[in-house]
Amino acid sequence: MVTGHGMTKAYLHRFKITHSPECVCANGDQTVDRLIFDCPKLEKEREKLRNSIYIERRRLASAEMRSSEQIPKPIQTVYKFH
Repeated sequence: MVTGHGMTKAYLHRFKITHSPECVCANGDQTVDRLIFDCPKLEKEREKLRNSIYIERRRLASAEMRSSEQIPKPIQTVYKFH
């Protein structure tokens, strides 16, 4: 899907595998971008993804703070310059 060659209806329609390129939401062609960013039928999944990313970022930031407190000061200084 990164290259835009996923099994979307728009892609398959180019090869006459599907009858229509239209997205299931009927608001345009079913492309990778539409599925990831715009299709209203996938809004709940996008919200779950955003929430899991937010939670993971907070977890990593918290773990980083805890580990930096355990690193001796001279080593912390070296890490700051990289």
